[in-house]
Amino acid sequence: MVGLDPQGARLLKDVLRQEVAKGLTVMLSTHTLEVADEVCDEVAVINHGRLVARGSPAALRAQVGQDGGKLESVFLQLTEEAAQGAGEIG
Repeated sequence: MVGLDPQGARLLKDVLRQEVAKGLTVMLSTHTLEVADEVCDEVAVINHGRLVARGSPAALRAQVGQDGGKLESVFLQLTEEAAQGAGEIG
Protein backbone atom coordinates (compact mmCIF):
# COMPACT_ATOMS: atom_id res chain seq x y z
CA MET A 1 0.00 0.00 0.00
CA VAL A 2 3.01 2.21 -0.60
CA GLY A 3 1.98 5.63 -1.87
CA LEU A 4 -1.49 5.53 -0.34
CA ASP A 5 -2.57 7.62 2.60
CA PRO A 6 -4.05 5.67 5.54
CA GLN A 7 -7.62 6.20 4.33
CA GLY A 8 -6.78 5.02 0.82
CA ALA A 9 -4.94 1.97 2.15
CA ARG A 10 -7.89 1.01 4.34
CA LEU A 11 -10.31 1.50 1.43
CA LEU A 12 -8.23 -0.72 -0.84
CA LYS A 13 -7.97 -3.44 1.83
CA ASP A 14 -11.73 -3.27 2.36
CA VAL A 15 -12.37 -3.63 -1.38
CA LEU A 16 -10.05 -6.64 -1.55
CA ARG A 17 -11.85 -8.28 1.38
CA GLN A 18 -15.24 -7.59 -0.23
CA GLU A 19 -14.14 -9.31 -3.43
CA VAL A 20 -12.92 -12.33 -1.47
CA ALA A 21 -16.23 -12.42 0.43
CA LYS A 22 -17.96 -12.72 -2.97
CA GLY A 23 -15.97 -15.89 -3.59
CA LEU A 24 -13.45 -14.33 -5.94
CA THR A 25 -9.72 -14.97 -5.86
CA VAL A 26 -7.58 -11.86 -5.47
CA MET A 27 -3.89 -12.05 -6.28
CA LEU A 28 -1.77 -9.37 -4.65
CA SER A 29 1.90 -8.85 -5.39
CA THR A 30 3.67 -6.85 -2.70
CA HIS A 31 7.00 -6.38 -0.98
CA THR A 32 5.19 -4.95 2.05
CA LEU A 33 4.94 -8.06 4.18
CA GLU A 34 2.79 -6.40 6.84
CA VAL A 35 0.11 -5.92 4.20
CA ALA A 36 0.44 -9.52 3.02
CA ASP A 37 0.13 -10.70 6.61
CA GLU A 38 -2.96 -8.58 7.19
CA VAL A 39 -4.97 -9.30 4.06
CA CYS A 40 -3.74 -12.57 2.53
CA ASP A 41 -5.07 -16.05 3.29
CA GLU A 42 -2.12 -17.60 1.48
CA VAL A 43 1.37 -16.24 0.82
CA ALA A 44 3.96 -17.39 -1.70
CA VAL A 45 7.59 -16.61 -0.92
CA ILE A 46 9.55 -16.10 -4.12
CA ASN A 47 13.29 -15.51 -4.12
CA HIS A 48 15.29 -14.90 -7.31
CA GLY A 49 12.35 -16.13 -9.37
CA ARG A 50 12.00 -19.41 -7.47
CA LEU A 51 9.11 -20.44 -5.26
CA VAL A 52 10.62 -21.01 -1.81
CA ALA A 53 7.47 -21.64 0.24
CA ARG A 54 3.71 -21.28 0.10
CA GLY A 55 1.02 -21.37 2.76
CA SER A 56 -0.96 -19.29 5.18
CA PRO A 57 1.05 -16.78 7.21
CA ALA A 58 0.47 -18.98 10.28
CA ALA A 59 1.66 -22.11 8.44
CA LEU A 60 4.80 -20.34 7.22
CA ARG A 61 5.53 -19.16 10.76
CA ALA A 62 5.12 -22.71 12.05
CA GLN A 63 7.36 -24.04 9.27
CA VAL A 64 10.28 -21.96 10.55
CA GLY A 65 9.42 -22.17 14.25
CA GLN A 66 8.36 -18.52 14.60
CA ASP A 67 4.75 -18.90 15.67
CA GLY A 68 4.47 -15.29 16.84
CA GLY A 69 7.09 -13.71 14.59
CA LYS A 70 6.73 -11.06 11.95
CA LEU A 71 6.24 -12.25 8.40
CA GLU A 72 9.39 -10.31 7.45
CA SER A 73 11.47 -12.53 9.77
CA VAL A 74 9.82 -15.62 8.30
CA PHE A 75 10.60 -14.42 4.76
CA LEU A 76 14.24 -13.73 5.64
CA GLN A 77 14.68 -17.15 7.25
CA LEU A 78 13.02 -18.99 4.36
CA THR A 79 15.05 -17.19 1.70
CA GLU A 80 18.29 -17.65 3.64
CA GLU A 81 17.62 -21.38 3.99
CA ALA A 82 16.80 -21.61 0.28
CA ALA A 83 20.02 -19.80 -0.62
CA GLN A 84 22.08 -22.12 1.58
CA GLY A 85 20.36 -25.13 0.06
CA ALA A 86 21.19 -23.87 -3.42
CA GLY A 87 24.80 -23.17 -2.47
CA GLU A 88 24.43 -19.42 -2.86
CA ILE A 89 26.51 -16.97 -0.87
CA GLY A 90 25.11 -13.86 0.83
